[in-house]
Amino acid sequence: MRAAQDRYEVLALSGPLEPASMLISGSLCDPLLARRTRAWIVEPRGASARPAAVVVVIPLGPRSAAASLLCFDPAAAPTVAALLVASPARRMAGAATHLDPVAALLPAGRELRMPLSVVAEADLEPLAEPDPRARLAAPADLEALDALYDRFELEVLPAGPRRRRVLAELVARRRIVVVEEGGLLVGAMRCELRTGRHDWWSGYTVLPECRRRGIGRALEREAQGVSFSLGHRMAGATAPTNPIPYPAAYFTGDDWVERALPPAPPSTVARARRKARRTLKRWAP
Repeated sequence: MRAAQDRYEVLALSGPLEPASMLISGSLCDPLLARRTRAWIVEPRGASARPAAVVVVIPLGPRSAAASLLCFDPAAAPTVAALLVASPARRMAGAATHLDPVAALLPAGRELRMPLSVVAEADLEPLAEPDPRARLAAPADLEALDALYDRFELEVLPAGPRRRRVLAELVARRRIVVVEEGGLLVGAMRCELRTGRHDWWSGYTVLPECRRRGIGRALEREAQGVSFSLGHRMAGATAPTNPIPYPAAYFTGDDWVERALPPAPPSTVARARRKARRTLKRWAP
């Protein structure tokens, strides 16, 4: 196992597999993430033209990260599982065919296995009847977006002023769509990752009191329209960050799943400190 030389080495391996490797390609292409994303390559024993696995750890915030991986050879699964547990990532997402061999070898941990919805890979068509409530977010929406994600964001965005800066960057890049009812912003969805051919939409958030009114569908259709306007072939959409009932994955040929990773083992320093505390407690008067 070795660290990837650069992002281009990983993109050469993952690019032909889009959308199965969409999280990997997107994180390495995205200027907001590329510099902080870390990648490792597991090489098989003996001569082989293809690595056995690729692991990418994607930062989500100051203290959180997620992992995505490609496991071409099941024999590499133990090495990948050990790397994941030692990494800062505490969840992983991707195509089930690549995740399942590794997940089977992970120590006991809380399993999310949340189905992720991905539009079947095909050319997107212009929407004949866009929902009038949905539109691209504008700078004037920043305060309402910040309040929305302050209440309901569970996974990705940082807190406080840094979240406002991230939202402003996404709005400027045409990567947030919103739904407005009666002058009130009631739902939002953002493009977390963008590759040369695909968009990955997430952050699917709707005010609880406004659910069951087609807002989620309006957000998804508007996101598809934005992707179509950019000439992209497919738009992906993950399950929402807040608990809204969602259909099973319908990506053709594979399922996208998300799994929790077990806690990282304590470091040598942490074990030494714990042992010292037990010793002091035992000998304390």
